[in-house]
Amino acid sequence: MPYKFATQDHPYTDFASGRVIYNLPGAPAFPVRLASEMFQRARALLPGVPRLAIYDPTCGGAYHLTALGLLHGAHIGAILASDVDEAALETARRNLS
Repeated sequence: MPYKFATQDHPYTDFASGRVIYNLPGAPAFPVRLASEMFQRARALLPGVPRLAIYDPTCGGAYHLTALGLLHGAHIGAILASDVDEAALETARRNLS
């Protein structure tokens, strides 16, 4: 998929697990650049909505939600997250706080 918005491939090392955002051992971290691209595409499709709400029903540790909040917080009205794994939700609470 060609990127329209997240056109620069930043290393995002500040978002590495344990430096700014916590992650569960063995849990994959969603690529920050791809998450940013998807969010910006959604914003482009909804030009009349100044602040979007994001919901992730299987958030895990909320790694990508946290990264989106840090990158695009001015355009986010609410971040909602859920998961069946209580340990993942505890990590998500830490990250989103």
